[in-house]
Amino acid sequence: MTTGKSTKVAKVPGEAGKTAIQVVDRMMNLLDALALHEDSTSLKLLAEETELHPSTAHRILNDLVACRLVERGDGGTYRLGLKLLELGNLVKARLSVREAAQAPMRAL
Repeated sequence: MTTGKSTKVAKVPGEAGKTAIQVVDRMMNLLDALALHEDSTSLKLLAEETELHPSTAHRILNDLVACRLVERGDGGTYRLGLKLLELGNLVKARLSVREAAQAPMRAL
């Protein structure tokens, strides 16, 4: 389950409203909310944290589950999915350390 701490993810400065597509903002807010929790999280808590109506959060989470970006656990809880790990590993494999470090090294 969760630690019981509630954080309003949608209110993080600079996070909400970054895209022209509202559902993408809502999806990212849900993923960010899930990332704040080590354990599976309830729909109710995710809806509260993202300030989404539970039915809206449920609909978006169902689509994220279908894409394997989110996993649904027992009792209607949610956690980040393995597809995110797969994508992260692809980014890591393609990341050039030299290119990533070039700008900070020049700043020194």
